Amino acid sequence: MSQWKNIVPHRDFGLLPTINKLDVEMDDSKILLDGKPMKFSLDERSAIELLQGNNLYKDDMSIYRELIQNAIDATMIRVWLEHGQNHSSRKLPKNGNPYDKDTQSLFADYPITLDCKKVADDEDSTLWEFSIEDNGVGISRTDLEYMQKIAGSKNNKEKQKIVHQMPEWMRPSGEFGIGLHSAFLLMKDLPAKQQKITIFTKSRLTHESLKIELSSPLSGRNGYCFIKKISDLGNYGTNIIVLEKITKIKSIQKNITDNHSYVILENLARFNGIKIQDLNHLIRLMKVKYIVENPLVNIMNSEKLEILNTCTTKNENNKPIYYWDRKNNSAMSIRFDEDITLCSTSRKDSRIKFRGQYIEPFSYRIGSSLLPTIFSMNNISVTFDIYNINASKAVSLNREKIKDRRYIYQTISKVYKNFMENSKNGDTDLIDEMFNNNEIHTSFLLSFGEIDSSLDLTLLQDKADEWKEIKIQTNKKLKDVLKSNAFINTDFDDLDLDSLIAKTKIDDILTINSSMVSYLLKNKYFQEILIKEGFSRYYISDENISKSSDFFLYSKPTIESLNIKKIDLNDSPFIVNSLKSFYNIYRHDGLENIAFERISSLKEFRSQYSFLPKTIIENIIRLSLKEGVEPFIVLPFSKINDIIIEIANEKIIQCLELVNSDRDLDLIYTEMKSYLIDNSKLVNPGWYEAYE
Repeated sequence: MSQWKNIVPHRDFGLLPTINKLDVEMDDSKILLDGKPMKFSLDERSAIELLQGNNLYKDDMSIYRELIQNAIDATMIRVWLEHGQNHSSRKLPKNGNPYDKDTQSLFADYPITLDCKKVADDEDSTLWEFSIEDNGVGISRTDLEYMQKIAGSKNNKEKQKIVHQMPEWMRPSGEFGIGLHSAFLLMKDLPAKQQKITIFTKSRLTHESLKIELSSPLSGRNGYCFIKKISDLGNYGTNIIVLEKITKIKSIQKNITDNHSYVILENLARFNGIKIQDLNHLIRLMKVKYIVENPLVNIMNSEKLEILNTCTTKNENNKPIYYWDRKNNSAMSIRFDEDITLCSTSRKDSRIKFRGQYIEPFSYRIGSSLLPTIFSMNNISVTFDIYNINASKAVSLNREKIKDRRYIYQTISKVYKNFMENSKNGDTDLIDEMFNNNEIHTSFLLSFGEIDSSLDLTLLQDKADEWKEIKIQTNKKLKDVLKSNAFINTDFDDLDLDSLIAKTKIDDILTINSSMVSYLLKNKYFQEILIKEGFSRYYISDENISKSSDFFLYSKPTIESLNIKKIDLNDSPFIVNSLKSFYNIYRHDGLENIAFERISSLKEFRSQYSFLPKTIIENIIRLSLKEGVEPFIVLPFSKINDIIIEIANEKIIQCLELVNSDRDLDLIYTEMKSYLIDNSKLVNPGWYEAYE
């Protein structure tokens, strides 16, 4: 009767017919929010951010990580409420941090438990119910009002007031909303009735126990949710239950690459009567636990899945030791890996974490001016765990990529400098503990771990020379290199040692093939040691000695001969100072180590790559510094068999990670390629003929 006023234009003619007032009663267990049923909707601004992140999560594991991160955040808040207040009977340590043993002991009472249960079965797949149960702060009615809007929890002033009281390292790294709503992506192929999240929770703030069913906004239920007050659950916290349909597997081995885990699961199937086809859910739980790490909150499997703990629990004896930097609210750990072959080119496991969770590998290529050269060695790994920046500024929405790389690497530099500063003050106990009291490794780090100069060796006392005992090959140590009369470090198969001896007149040349020595030869302090030991460096270019490539010889006796040039030890160890030498490097196949070079300064580059136009180098440096990335240059050609291959500009730009300079870099590398191709016709026709 919306047109009644037109039908009866004056009140004298009567009012709209009505009925008496109705009294509406509801079951006490049903709850309305502001007198209305809860329904999901989009917070407009946040929705735009989400839409920009198309394909936000690369796989299901990322979604589970978000759900567990919510549980971790809830745990952090509860621990603060119960142990961070003045009246708390058991208080957080005054200088507590995620890697403090007393702090970790306090969090032991607040574990997160993962569980699963088979719901339905068909020929090709199984419907599983996965649950994540925490002992956190729980979810209150107020929380639900904000949760119904995607990413709306950041506006929860009551919760934010608590968070702002917490120490920076303890503050939640996520916000209820995005992670929870992402769970609906797991159910997108299920019938509408099954596209729901079930939550059992008891709030630490209101002490109320609730059962919540959240339906997917994409299903036929249009995001409507049902909230019910239930009997007291007893413990505070939240249990989130999601459904996922998983394809059955025919082979465990194809799904598990780790042999130890494979054996455990195979035995589980053989002796516990579980069908191999149903093991995919156990594999899923193993993967979930593996990708989610937290130094404080213990993430464990339920009692019925205790067998999986043998697959995923790390050996406490191999647990890394961390240094905590109070000034920068971040942690660092360094490890020597004796299992990596000393001559191997395989990469070590260096990581960057954000609030305990792995984000991406640590790139020495980016941080080369921030850390010493030894961190480019294959058998030294370093892990940094950053806590001094908000999640929205530090990482992408899916937590799979660093967002502010410049800030993160600057923090890494500060943490490492403070770590070494403590060592300069004579506090080497932490380094000893990191390296399991291996005096050789401790001595090595303290000797070569400084960025600009070496540590005062008087601080090392009896450890001053221990680093010389470190192995560089199976049967050789660094001390053997220093005691030698001359040495070369090369992997050339065609090296004619007899011709080299005849040319140099040195009979006892030590030949080694060690990646560790290759990195040390770039270390300023090791270069100083070689000079003190009487070594000089000689650049040898003689096809009678090696047809594949030029190389360096380090010798105590003076060498005077044709095709042998003395080079200052402090100069760059790889010399390409002419167009002729540039084309010559393509005479062999070992291009991996010279295709990617750091430019630390224009002065260094002018001496090393002076054959390129100056404008090209200056433009690369300018663009790199503008984006806060260390300047690098990629030589734009490679070699496959006997053919010179041009590297596409798109691939080069991806390597350089200059996200806002694609167009400029494309022009720079197009110019560089044209210059090198045109000059090859005159300088090295053979190179031009091999170019396609």
